[in-house]
Parts: sequence; structure tokens; C-alpha cells
Amino acid sequence: MSESDWLEKEFKNIEFGDKRLRDRFFSMANIFSRRPDETINKAVVNFADKKATYRLFSHKNFSSDKILFEHRESTSSRLQNESVALMIHDSSFFSFNSKRSIKGLGNIGGKAGDQETHGFIGHYSLGPVKK
Repeated sequence: MSESDWLEKEFKNIEFGDKRLRDRFFSMANIFSRRPDETINKAVVNFADKKATYRLFSHKNFSSDKILFEHRESTSSRLQNESVALMIHDSSFFSFNSKRSIKGLGNIGGKAGDQETHGFIGHYSLGPVKK
């Protein structure tokens, strides 16, 4: 299954109240799925597409909560067909002590010299299924 097909299937029910926003979401998601390690500026080459991506992110009808909700619903639906479901968990600590200007980060426990360790804790889950 191609990345594009997977995205269409995974987020088939996602709605933002406007077909153009939905189309932009899929366009943007396809770009980011091909270059997940890049920033927006590097992943999105065309200037007009960059602008459209930032407009999408700032649109009142667009939210990460909607994306996560649809992803959880699709994941739950897939797992209903499995007799055994394993969820593999991992927590990682991301330190940004040298980047104190980044907003939204906080103390992640510990100290670097006389300062609290600045960053975020990521908790990830994978639900592999047997093919």
C-alpha cells in the first residue's frame, strides 16, 4: 500500500468543514510522509505550498486533536480484528538546554550544572499486527 493510499484510508473520515482544507491536509500529509525528518521549510519546496501549509495550521477549523482522533479511531478499528494486540511503549527525554528560547518546553527532571534540564518527554506506542 502506498503512503498516499494509507493516508486516505487512515483519515477517510476527517473533516475540517471545507473540502479545500481537507484536500490541503492530504496534500501536506503526503509531502511530510515522504520527508518526515525535514522541517516544513525543507520538506515543502514550493513557496505557495509552504504558505498554504502555514495557513492550514493556523485555520480555526484545523487542529491536531482532529487528526489524532481519526488516527485513534482507525487504529482501534484495525485492532478489533486481532485476537491478540500488543502495544509497545517507549518514553524518551528530549533535552533542549541550548535552546532556552523555544516556548512550551519545561523541566524534564534533572539538572545541567545549576539549571534544570529543559525539554520535553515523548511517550510513544506502537501496535504491530501480524500479516
